[in-house]
Order: sequence, then structure tokens, then C-alpha cells
Amino acid sequence: MNTNNDDTPASNIQELNTVTIVGVGLISGSFALGLKEKNLAKHIIGVSKTEASAKKALELG
Repeated sequence: MNTNNDDTPASNIQELNTVTIVGVGLISGSFALGLKEKNLAKHIIGVSKTEASAKKALELG
């Protein structure tokens, strides 16, 4: 948790340019949404084996 104290490790996190996630299921999809919500990546690429999972990931953001 970032407490906005410059001594905490979380205050030193830098934004990533592109993150690619293979598999967009529950865990990896949640990870991607967390990256997006915290603005930790400019671009997030999700790769899925099934079209249904890819469509659902796009719907969720």
C-alpha cells in the first residue's frame, strides 16, 4: 500500500510502456485491470486462446 511517503517502495514505482499478458482469465485479467486502474502501464496487450475470453476481456476494459 502506498502511503504517499517517499520512503516507501511503492512511491518509486515507474510506469511501464507495454505489458503483454498471456491468458486473460480471472487472475491475469484482474492483474491487467489493476495495472490499468493504477496507471502503471501505457499499453496492455492480452493474448487469449479463445475468442470468447478475448471478447470478455475487451468488454471489461
